[in-house]
Amino acid sequence: MTFRPFIHTSLALLLAITLLPGCGGQKRPADMPPLYPCTITVTQDGQPLDGGMVTLASTDPSFKWVVFAQLDSSGTGKLFTQGLYAGAPAGEYQVVLSKEEVVSEQAGQTVVRQGEFGEESFTPFIETVFSLVEKKYTDVGTTPLSMTIARKGNDPKFDCGKPVREMLRRVTP
Repeated sequence: MTFRPFIHTSLALLLAITLLPGCGGQKRPADMPPLYPCTITVTQDGQPLDGGMVTLASTDPSFKWVVFAQLDSSGTGKLFTQGLYAGAPAGEYQVVLSKEEVVSEQAGQTVVRQGEFGEESFTPFIETVFSLVEKKYTDVGTTPLSMTIARKGNDPKFDCGKPVREMLRRVTP
């Protein structure tokens, strides 16, 4: 059995999409509003939410920016907009939290066969994905957490309840 941290699939895809444009030294978009620094701290039952992800969902339906923070071992993370620009636009936000774990288990015998480039081996695995944060905090429609980004004083602290380990999905070969 193998344990490894896992960022929610949609968040990982979102991160990849937002980070790609920065590879060519893209300038900050002209229509991006001013950004204000923000460091978020999240605990779970008083302990740091090590490796968690914070996503802010604006209450403004016309808001088009992606704002998130990856939490470090102390449960602290700096907000970035579009994955490239430090800070977040001023406004009201719902705070969505996530932290997942993937458990991989071998699902059968290793098969060795002759392939196009020589001998190939394949070992089937089943991966089970668990949420380590209570469900209500992981969805913008149910999270009780909210915050305001202003010009100053943007260092909120949140607690996301008791530790949980709820199965989200199982991925089979």
